[in-house]
Amino acid sequence: MTNLLDTHEQAPGCWTNSSTVAVTARALRGRGHASVLPSVTVSADDVVGAWLADAAHAESVSWMALRAVERELQAHEAPASLARGARQIAAAALHNAAVLEAMALRWGVRPRQPKVVSIAVRPLDALAAENAGQGCVRVTWAALEAQYQGYYARDPVIRRTMQRIAADGLRHAEFSWSVDSWAARRLGPQGRDGVAHARAQSVADVFEALAVERERGLCIEAGLPTSATARGLARALTEALWSRTQAS
Repeated sequence: MTNLLDTHEQAPGCWTNSSTVAVTARALRGRGHASVLPSVTVSADDVVGAWLADAAHAESVSWMALRAVERELQAHEAPASLARGARQIAAAALHNAAVLEAMALRWGVRPRQPKVVSIAVRPLDALAAENAGQGCVRVTWAALEAQYQGYYARDPVIRRTMQRIAADGLRHAEFSWSVDSWAARRLGPQGRDGVAHARAQSVADVFEALAVERERGLCIEAGLPTSATARGLARALTEALWSRTQAS
């Protein structure tokens, strides 16, 4: 995905100083799971500190989600390599959560801790649909955005941190697509249609979120792309990956 960044430098944007719309810029990270309860985003005067806290929270959610996915993959007799991949990526997410939490605390903001509930192992079509939306779309987008931040964040600590997180995000995205490919071979036509619908809906959700302009401090200090740049990157990702998968 790195080559997508070559033609998408930071475009001018109608930056805002409103912390309200900044929440949207922090809403596309992490992998959700039916067992992990949604949390309210952090509110703080320092928008970068709030973003770091929410990013730490998202990594914690990803850790919990991936451990749950590992159990479900084992229950559905997935290849051992997939369960092992979920476990390894979960460990990376937990490490990233700790790093981001320490950074947020230095900015004076404490991350919220996610809550998890116990649920039964779901049918494969439900697991596959969630993976398509959360992994193949949200995680893939987050990995590309993290790469962008690794290039453009003015704060050197954030820039170096996002470079490392981007590498982990890319592995997470590749894992998600591997799960998608395995599940597609196991599902019937109705199940595959459900996966395609979940993926398309998640793509639409990404574009809707990216239509909201980013806060100036996040674009400059944390290196988040402006809305115009982000939508350009998302369109390129759609052409390169998401639309081709939907067509197939």
